Amino acid sequence: MSVQITHVASGEAFTAMLTLGYDARRDVGTIVHTVIGETAPEFTVQPGGPLTGTFDFLCANTDDGAKLRSLLGRPGMFSIADEANTIADSAIMVTGAIGLRLDEATQVRAIVTVDYTSVA
Repeated sequence: MSVQITHVASGEAFTAMLTLGYDARRDVGTIVHTVIGETAPEFTVQPGGPLTGTFDFLCANTDDGAKLRSLLGRPGMFSIADEANTIADSAIMVTGAIGLRLDEATQVRAIVTVDYTSVA
């Protein structure tokens, strides 16, 4: 089981051990308007927002974690291909923070957390 993270423009890739966490959410475009004197609200319907969320990737050690953090810090689109969790397969842009922390259970492995917006 592994997950391949590829910087699309350069083709540079990194293989993480696995996806520890995958969070995906989308804001809906429905706006609720309360009308004074009416018991039922009015609604405005518009397209929803893009799919956004967070990935947590497990790396073998802190050196690998630093390499992945550096790769994800490059501008451009990334493809994610996860052997174990195909729901996480996607094309993303990094749109928030990139974090690196030591895995508490092993005190050797590293976890890289990245905020993203899906582009596909």
